[in-house]
Amino acid sequence: MPREETNACARFIEELEPRPFQTLLDGWRSGRDRARQCLLQQFRLATLDAFEADELGPDLGAAGALLEYVREQKQSDLGHLRLPRRIQFEDALILGESTLRERPLFAAGSATPEAHA
Repeated sequence: MPREETNACARFIEELEPRPFQTLLDGWRSGRDRARQCLLQQFRLATLDAFEADELGPDLGAAGALLEYVREQKQSDLGHLRLPRRIQFEDALILGESTLRERPLFAAGSATPEAHA
């Protein structure tokens, strides 16, 4: 196969490869004040003090932008969402998939820890 055809085939295959879908958002959509208002409205809260929102830094803006984006995509008020939980990594042990497969962490017949809480 000539070199030109090989390059064309390679480009065609690259175009077929799955890539993550990206949506670029304007920076103002991830601002802290906008995010705070979005989260307060969504969860019908007076403050975000219980979530220690002041310590979240840019994560607060990301949470608000994500919530707003999902609302737009679903064209819904997302009333089924529960309050978010803040997970502190120093308070948890994170197990990889292989560990979970290899260790019988839960009673026989159950695949989730919630069943044993």
